[in-house]
Amino acid sequence: MSVYKSKVSPWLFAFVAIMLIGVLFKAILDHEWWGATIIALTIAFTFSILFGIRYIIRDDRLIVKVSIYMSRKIPIQEIVEIRPTRNPISSPAASFDRYQIRYKRSKTVIISPERPEEFIADLKRINPNILA
Repeated sequence: MSVYKSKVSPWLFAFVAIMLIGVLFKAILDHEWWGATIIALTIAFTFSILFGIRYIIRDDRLIVKVSIYMSRKIPIQEIVEIRPTRNPISSPAASFDRYQIRYKRSKTVIISPERPEEFIADLKRINPNILA
């Protein structure tokens, strides 16, 4: 089993942190305790997603896991192509250095592994027909 963390873009992290923490401080300064509590929970949820994205290669499956919230299992033999992309669409990728995985003919998922060359090599060891 191999586990790869998602690369986290410093710009994305900084944007989220500044926006949410700024609003949290404002709520605290205004003594808006319910608002501060909701914002603090939002921060915890957001960071658990940003830092909880994992790509797990287990046996013959790629498992795309987003913390405790979502998991997608993709048979590695069904992966057709992996290519770089800058598509900003919402996906289990915490960076803009992304890779689109095409599988089952027309299904896709966009990911951002920290060590993409190693990740792709691991997948190609199981399915050497993957275009990369």
